[in-house]
Amino acid sequence: MRKLQDVGVAKRLGLMVGTGAVLMSALAGLTLVSQDRLADQSDTITGLEAGLAALNHLDTRQSELKADAYRAALGIDTSSDTADDVQSSEEAQAAVLASGLPANLLASFRAAQSDFTAFNDYIESFVESAAASPASVASRTGEIAERNATTDDQLGALVDQATAAAEQERADMTATKDSVRLLAIVVAAAGLALMIGLAVPLVRSILKPVRRLGEVADALAHGDLTQRSGITSRDELGVMAANLDSALEQFRSSLATVAQDADKLAGASAELSTISGSIASAAGDTSAQSASAAAEAEEISRNVQTVSAGSDEMGLAIREISRNTSESAQIAAVAVAEAARATET
Repeated sequence: MRKLQDVGVAKRLGLMVGTGAVLMSALAGLTLVSQDRLADQSDTITGLEAGLAALNHLDTRQSELKADAYRAALGIDTSSDTADDVQSSEEAQAAVLASGLPANLLASFRAAQSDFTAFNDYIESFVESAAASPASVASRTGEIAERNATTDDQLGALVDQATAAAEQERADMTATKDSVRLLAIVVAAAGLALMIGLAVPLVRSILKPVRRLGEVADALAHGDLTQRSGITSRDELGVMAANLDSALEQFRSSLATVAQDADKLAGASAELSTISGSIASAAGDTSAQSASAAAEAEEISRNVQTVSAGSDEMGLAIREISRNTSESAQIAAVAVAEAARATET
C-alpha cells in the first residue's frame, strides 16, 4: 500500500482505466474472433444446405427422367416433359457446382457428372425411339433402372456426405458458441476480479488521505490548529497534505507569537496605567506646589521691593561713610605727620 500511495493519483486512475480498457478490448477481440468464426461456419452450413438442395433437386430430376422413359415405353409422348426435365437436370448440376459444398464433395460430383450427362442422353434417346416405335424399346426398359441406380448411388453418397458435413458443421458451430460463451464468462470473471482487486486498494489509497484532509480542514474551520494530517506519501495528495501541515504549523507559531506579544502588551498596558496614575498624582502635587510657589514668588517680590528700598538707603549710608572715611584718612595723615614731628623732637 505504501508503494501504491507514492504513485501519482493520475497514474492510479490511469491504471484502473487502462485495466478496464484492456479487459474491454479482450472481450471485444474475443467477440469479433468468435463472430468471424461463427460467420464462417454459418456460411459453410449455408453452402452445404444449398448444395444439398441442389443435389436433391438433381435426384428429383433424375427420377422424373426415369418416369418419362417408362411412360414413353407405354406409348405416351413425353418428349416435351423429357426436354424440360433434362434442362432442369443440367440447371441442377450447375447449381451444385455453384453451391458452397466443400472442395472434396465438388471433386466427387465432377467425377460423377459424366454419368448424369450420360443418363440424360440415354433418356432422350430412349424417349425419341419410343415415340417412333414403342415396341423397339421394350427390351431396353431394364437399362433405365440400371443407369438410374448408378446415378442414384452417386447422388445418395454425395447427399450422405453433404448431410454429414452439415451436421458436423452444426455441431462445431454449437461447440464454438459454447466455448466462446465459456471463454467470455471466464475472461469477464477474471477481468472483474482483477478490476475489483485493483479498484479497492486504489480507491482506498485515494479516499483515505482525502478523508483525513477533510477532517483537518473541518478542525481548522472550528478553530482547532492542533490537528495534522500525518500523510507522508509522495503523490499529489501527500504534497498537498504536507503543505497544509506546514501552513498550519506556521500559522500556529504565528498565533503563539501574537499571544506572547499580547501578554507583553497587556503587562505594558498595566505598567502604563500605573505610571499614568503616578503622573496624574505628580501633576496634582505639581499643581499644588505651583500654587505655593506663586504665593512665595509674590512674597519674594515684596521682599525684593523692600530690599531695593533698603539698598537705596544703604547706598546713601555708604556714600556718607565713604566721605567720613576720607575725612578720617586726612585727619590720620595729619596725625601721622604730627607724630613724626613729635618723634623728631
